[in-house]
Amino acid sequence: MTTSATIQSAVFILVLGCGPGSGDETASAGSAESSGGPGSTSASGTSGDMTGGATGSTSGDPTASTSTTGEPPDPSTGSCGFVCDSTTGEQTACNAFEQDCPAGQKCNFAGDGGPGWHQEICVPVTGDGVLGDPCTVVGAINSGHDDCAAGFMCFEVVGETGTCAAICAGEWRGGFTCPDGTAMGITNDICICVPNCDPLDQAACPEGLVCAPNFDNVGFSCSGNVPPGEQPPGSSCELGLTCDAGSWCSGDQVFPHPGCTDPELGCCTPFCDLSQGTADNPLCKPFAGDVPGVECVSFYAPGEPPPGLESIGVCAVP
Repeated sequence: MTTSATIQSAVFILVLGCGPGSGDETASAGSAESSGGPGSTSASGTSGDMTGGATGSTSGDPTASTSTTGEPPDPSTGSCGFVCDSTTGEQTACNAFEQDCPAGQKCNFAGDGGPGWHQEICVPVTGDGVLGDPCTVVGAINSGHDDCAAGFMCFEVVGETGTCAAICAGEWRGGFTCPDGTAMGITNDICICVPNCDPLDQAACPEGLVCAPNFDNVGFSCSGNVPPGEQPPGSSCELGLTCDAGSWCSGDQVFPHPGCTDPELGCCTPFCDLSQGTADNPLCKPFAGDVPGVECVSFYAPGEPPPGLESIGVCAVP
């Protein structure tokens, strides 16, 4: 399924700027080889190799402008520079992966006045939220000020509530790891570990989020999406998280529905439960009239499903 592999790779590149490898497309609809590129994911957690030169700060090297001791230099010595406020001597820049801020503070990814996260700053620790806990952000969603514990940041904020994600362990040029049961989200500026979810149990995600393939199509995470009802199964979709809850934007050769008429776009394809059968799967059967030969096939190539996701399938024409 060449189109499927192309669609998946483009999804990851557009969402987070990294590319997955390709799995056995004849055996599964959504597999991704875990060694294919930066930020790749394994079934027992996640790991990333940033040897390609990606960087995590506006200076090009996240370690170049950070304190190694965690103590702010004395401004009277004239050595404060970028790391500390030259007036107060308080540390401002830091390394999120080393958590090198003074006691009572944590190092968080933050914006620089625009969208996204482009810097790492010391902020007060105001809460104790850990992985998967609900959280709130003070100010802009990328302000860096939240009530997650040190080593965690508030992510996927909908309304006033987000979810605490873990900051990856490791370093940009040495590679990253994430705990079991999480999926890695990585860009040139940020690396976090988000809880896996089950696309067959959409209600488990917070309101306003859907369980969709995570960044490299290896795990699943609760993510923002279009309003419900705008991209049902069988409708054309642009790359990214643009399908209704319970479906995925795949290549049109995976799910050749007549409603997907643009060969340059993907097609919203429903997930299914392999434990309920293949050829006569109840989640795929309603589409048999529009997609002859449709059945439930594994989202993963053999041996690739993360623990607990072995029964995840998609409605496709094998």
